[in-house]
Amino acid sequence: MPEFKYQRVAGWIRAQVESGFFEEEKRIPGEEELCDRFDVSRQTVRQAMKILEEEGLVYKIQGSGTYVCPRNGALRKEEKSSIKSVGVLMNSVNDYIFPQVLKGINDCLYENGYAMRLCILSQQYDLEREAIRRMIGDRVSGLIAEPVKSGLPLINRELYCEFAREHPLVFLHRRADGILESAGCRAGSIMLDDAGGFWTLAEHLYEKGHRKIAAVCKLDESTGVARYEGYMKFMLEHQLEIENEWIFWYSSEDIQTMFTGHKMEWMLERINGCTAVMCHDDRIAFRLIQLLRDKGIRVPEDMAVTGFDNSEYASMDITLTTIVHPQEELGRRAAQAVLNLLKESGQDVSFTFPAALRTGRSTDAQAGLDCREE
Repeated sequence: MPEFKYQRVAGWIRAQVESGFFEEEKRIPGEEELCDRFDVSRQTVRQAMKILEEEGLVYKIQGSGTYVCPRNGALRKEEKSSIKSVGVLMNSVNDYIFPQVLKGINDCLYENGYAMRLCILSQQYDLEREAIRRMIGDRVSGLIAEPVKSGLPLINRELYCEFAREHPLVFLHRRADGILESAGCRAGSIMLDDAGGFWTLAEHLYEKGHRKIAAVCKLDESTGVARYEGYMKFMLEHQLEIENEWIFWYSSEDIQTMFTGHKMEWMLERINGCTAVMCHDDRIAFRLIQLLRDKGIRVPEDMAVTGFDNSEYASMDITLTTIVHPQEELGRRAAQAVLNLLKESGQDVSFTFPAALRTGRSTDAQAGLDCREE
């Protein structure tokens, strides 16, 4: 994969910090200067800064700028106490749709006088537990969280409830069921209609004449479980054939190996006889198309493939038929939900974005753009 622009900016700043050129607790160049130096947008610079904040190399002071963290990574007490902040827990931030989600969160918070306190969980329960405890101890104003392995039982539920009894809590991509009752309506969720999205993709394939359709779903994320539900409901309602071997489940730990060695041969054997595959996201669809091509299977002539999220992968090679993820708008909505709960704790801030279809050449060689909301 090529190096993205924000990674180049982050790498340069990181090198200046490590060399000592940018000194501890000194202000680094501002957004405008970095944009000019690297000929990039402000959005790119902000993505780079998010990565460096995650690494503990820099910190922001509202209205002042970005500074190099001291060696112990601790802000001076008077600086820390002067910043109103909202915690953000996410499992990944460096690629795919996550930088845009974070941009929406950060921009909305910044516009309303709040800083973002970001912790990366990497699908690790112990990191999640420690991060929530830290947020409780630091008394952040609110918390936006993408729970670890959200498709499985919420292991750190009691800590989330403890936080939400005193402060607003908003989940991303997962319902806040069970937290709302315990927290006295200080919680909510911002989601995409994942079940509706897979239903829409299945309907699109059905209209193209496909009847034997396979599905690849992520088992440890609530988005994967919901997408499976949408797939099954469509297949059952339309009385289409369903074979267990056509349904592939994978976990967060499988992503790097599922298209290697005997696993890819096993996948090809299982989808033999199908004419279409619905993939959990655009990354999986992109890699599946590469595998199919390596085996001489044409897309879409021999096998149609759909993605999900309308990420950068959807346009890297053959354009994907996919569901449009709101990305930045979802992040903004989550941040605004926290701010609304700070003003009035009893209100319902939960929101589900409708699924919108974007057609591409992965299902129709002549496809243009077709955005339809379900």
